[in-house]
Amino acid sequence: MHAEATEQRAAGVPRRTSRWTLLAILALCAAPVIASYLAYYAFPPEGRVHYGALVEPQIGVADLAVTPLAPTSDAQSFAALAGRWALVTVAPGACPGDCAQRLYAIRQVRLAVGRDAERVERVWLVTDGVAPAAELLAQHPGMHVWFAPPGLAQERFAGSEHGLARIFLVDPHGKLMMRFPAQADPGRIRKDLARLLKISRIG
Repeated sequence: MHAEATEQRAAGVPRRTSRWTLLAILALCAAPVIASYLAYYAFPPEGRVHYGALVEPQIGVADLAVTPLAPTSDAQSFAALAGRWALVTVAPGACPGDCAQRLYAIRQVRLAVGRDAERVERVWLVTDGVAPAAELLAQHPGMHVWFAPPGLAQERFAGSEHGLARIFLVDPHGKLMMRFPAQADPGRIRKDLARLLKISRIG
């Protein structure tokens, strides 16, 4: 009788061991899934939070008819910038309001992305055909300065619900993809742009 009980206990050990082994394997397999759910819902990564507002659906601007106003470059349209990102300011040639701040911001943002700066262009769309002051342009070498009819600029960049006094981002396909708030923080714009440059295979 004693021998039979001993055999039963001995037989139960491997069964219990196998069960715990199986549970351990299942737990290890499930751990990454559980962790991903926790990371997604409880601790969302900063990379998914955009400072700028995404334009959905994106708006094509490669065909926007523009006229160069300053001999700052050979590019004469957004189509000519294909393959590069563009930070855009839209304002009259006299650069009223916070226009000068926006021009300064896009210059600094471009410089702040470091070695990726060559992948980024700056564009000033002038909405009244008035050539900007030479002194102002001298502060922004390499910036593209084009005249765009105000109606077209409003339609493409601001739409019916947004003003033009902000900074815009055009992707390497010539699509308006992001609008930044009025009086935007250049540091936060840089973070958005740096993430896009990091994950983008073009531009």
